[in-house]
Amino acid sequence: MTSNDLMKLDLDRRRVTLVLEINAKLFRESIAIQQKHGDGGGEKARHDPIYVHCMKRLQVNLAYLAGVADRGKVAHAPPYPTILVAPPEISGLVEPYRQLQDLFREAYNAITLMQQQQHNINVNYSSSCSSSRCSNSRSNSRKHSSSRLNPNINSPHSQPQLKYSNIKCSKHVFSNSSNNNSNSSNSSSNHNRSR
Repeated sequence: MTSNDLMKLDLDRRRVTLVLEINAKLFRESIAIQQKHGDGGGEKARHDPIYVHCMKRLQVNLAYLAGVADRGKVAHAPPYPTILVAPPEISGLVEPYRQLQDLFREAYNAITLMQQQQHNINVNYSSSCSSSRCSNSRSNSRKHSSSRLNPNINSPHSQPQLKYSNIKCSKHVFSNSSNNNSNSSNSSSNHNRSR
């Protein structure tokens, strides 16, 4: 084994040891929350936000540990626990999770960057939606005031609609004019015959 292999093994050992310690604390917190709810605590605990946070972290930690145990055998095993921050309102897990972030520094930085980018996207989207709603509101206000000044402004007869492309439109107009011409000539000939 090379020195790099030994360093990697030591890092894996420290990571697994810390995740097991965190899981033990998460499990104790979950049991305490169930006991706090008394009879039927398991069902009531599912609606407790802290219990839900603990369960989510236990789930991702166990998935990571299973991947380490079956490394090379299981495809798409998570290379790190996908939640690397302590659950809120559990002060006893703040320091262990800070250590976990140090052991998975690259993964933690990547997750933090992705969350920041997603936050920026959401902020920009909300701002554009707000400005769009504002401009639509002004546009609708102008239309409403125009329609009050001219009640026929929204009449379908006052605003012709193009239903064809330029080429089709010209053919349509041409055929209509031809029909109109033929109709007019037919009417004039009929008029002459009647005389």
